[in-house]
Amino acid sequence: MAKATLSLAKKENKQGEHHILVRMDITRTNRPQFKSPVTVKEEEFVDGEIVTFDGVADANAEPIYAASHVTPDSIMEIAHGKKPMWYYVAPEISPELRKMGEAALKAFGAKSRFFHLEFFRLKTAKPSLGNAGDILGLEVNMRPAGGYTVDMLNYAGGLDLYQIWADMVAFGAAHHPLARYHRYCCCAGRHDELRYRMPHEELLKKYRSCLNAAPRLPEVLAREMGDQLYIASFEDEAAMQAFRRDALARPRE
Repeated sequence: MAKATLSLAKKENKQGEHHILVRMDITRTNRPQFKSPVTVKEEEFVDGEIVTFDGVADANAEPIYAASHVTPDSIMEIAHGKKPMWYYVAPEISPELRKMGEAALKAFGAKSRFFHLEFFRLKTAKPSLGNAGDILGLEVNMRPAGGYTVDMLNYAGGLDLYQIWADMVAFGAAHHPLARYHRYCCCAGRHDELRYRMPHEELLKKYRSCLNAAPRLPEVLAREMGDQLYIASFEDEAAMQAFRRDALARPRE
């Protein structure tokens, strides 16, 4: 029988570059004389925000519909409680991201399916990777985006992505309207054990005309994403950012 322990840490080298250190310790509890050696792997830290290419592809691996959402903060910092959880659907896809997303669909033969492709947009220049603003491939998923993201795509575009998928399966193309409008849709999460500057009921009242949903999350998801989510749509980024601040601002110490 083996016992594995995984630990993550961020360290800085002499050049000021940050790396993520992944360490796994494996111990054979029933045969200690064969204790496995420690395996250490190191990956370069990427200072970037996650941007996605999400949608439904046809039988030629071409998008019938595509949209993008953005996660500005590090997923690791969110998961470890150092940053609040929030992300948003963008009203438009940049030409560079669309070009890379469509090329990835073709390269992976993503035919007749949902797709969820993730990329990094660099926040700072990195000699080994690119300049600030450059987009780098991260991962490919042949499935819809997780959580409430598909609902957010629907709210942002005024469409039904599941119906578009069903049309693709039945007819090979969309037989229902695609995006009727292009809005921001933001998701922000609160933790029950933390205090926030604006009370829950006041936040619901202030943004009642913009809120799409305010679901509670099960315990298994609440640690990273928050116990209480707020999902709201906006015509412009300034209004979305004001909502984010109201939803996540903590009392001044």
